[in-house]
Amino acid sequence: MIQTAIEFLEFELSKSHLTTEEIVKIFNKAKEMEKQQILLAFDIGDVDGEKLSAEEYFNETYNEQ
Repeated sequence: MIQTAIEFLEFELSKSHLTTEEIVKIFNKAKEMEKQQILLAFDIGDVDGEKLSAEEYFNETYNEQ
């Protein structure tokens, strides 16, 4: 089973004595995991009559460059 971004985040944050730097790294990793999961789920779709790639959809929806 593939671990979701939230499951990863929950597991990592349950560890004791994390530094602020470690927490920031964990959140950044979870955000990247979420992006990849959205891209995989979307693949190629139609948004308001416009064909978009998963990357285009993600960038337009989540304001990423």
